[in-house]
Amino acid sequence: MDINSMKQSFAEELMKTAEQYGVDVSIYRNGNYSPDEILKALNGKMAEIAARQVQEIDEENQNRLIAEVRFDISEIIGRINRELPPKPMIRFIPVEAESTDIFDSKLGGVPYLPKNFPYPVGKEGAYKDIPLKLLVQLNFEKLPHIDPFPEKGILQIFCTCANDDEDELFGADYGMNYDDMTDQNGFRVIYHENIITDRSQLIDESDLPEFEFNGCNFPFDGEFLLETQEPEEYAATIQDGSFRKLLMKYCSEAAGTELNEISELEQAGFGNMDFLRYNDGQYCCIGGYPCFTQTDPRYFDDNLKKFDTLLFQLDSESEENGLIMWGDMGVANFFIPEENLKKCDFSQVLYNWDCC
Repeated sequence: MDINSMKQSFAEELMKTAEQYGVDVSIYRNGNYSPDEILKALNGKMAEIAARQVQEIDEENQNRLIAEVRFDISEIIGRINRELPPKPMIRFIPVEAESTDIFDSKLGGVPYLPKNFPYPVGKEGAYKDIPLKLLVQLNFEKLPHIDPFPEKGILQIFCTCANDDEDELFGADYGMNYDDMTDQNGFRVIYHENIITDRSQLIDESDLPEFEFNGCNFPFDGEFLLETQEPEEYAATIQDGSFRKLLMKYCSEAAGTELNEISELEQAGFGNMDFLRYNDGQYCCIGGYPCFTQTDPRYFDDNLKKFDTLLFQLDSESEENGLIMWGDMGVANFFIPEENLKKCDFSQVLYNWDCC
């Protein structure tokens, strides 16, 4: 095939394509045309089609915006905030340290324990008699006071380094019982109301048991001081199960139909819900309202509703201040009934952790 035949064949193929997209090709049927002319006409038509599609999208978005103002979500949020007022909270910044003191508020290290106090171990099953490792210690006598937390004493949470299921993520469950998150077998909460200051009566590093620690079955290695921030009032967010329940309830009432998901609120005309999906990130704290990588377990189980106070929360940290890792960038929460906290009764604590 010579070059002219090739050009003509290419032009004919271009003309077929142009005709499919609505280009008037009648002016080219006399054969007095070049491929460039047809290509120019085709490009013009494609630009026209693209502009029309953009206009249609704009009109669709405009219709969506009109639908979004059917209900005033701000009134509903205000109603929820009145039912779930802000709670006092103290944030902590974990700072990796070579060593910490037994009276410090900290993560890891040697716990405050009188020598005559039995070291906490697992009670049964795969955890039986296995020593638990100090996760966090809070010395309330050195912290700013917020209600309903104690004003004195030391609170500790211990977790196992062992694992009861080799199939768990990274070989670790961190002592949480998925079937009963209040089961203090793989974790333990201990409160020392009166602090002994005579160090000779307290354990030291030489008294610590050996832990089954391999770098992936505990959220961190080493120890961290907890740098205390000033108390603040923290408002509830969509991550809190009670907030979500009230939101769905009041939006369902307003729309006259049952709504269960954030996406359904947008479709029902409550507007863009992106502002509800996020809070200011995960954090280490006591008090306030929780955050989750997944979902608040209390949202699905009314039997857990009584665990209404965030006793302690620890999120994952990058290596900037030292590595803390719950699975894959997860977060752990410990909840307690407010009335129990007021009585310094830590026998009923809900322990949850989740990750990406």
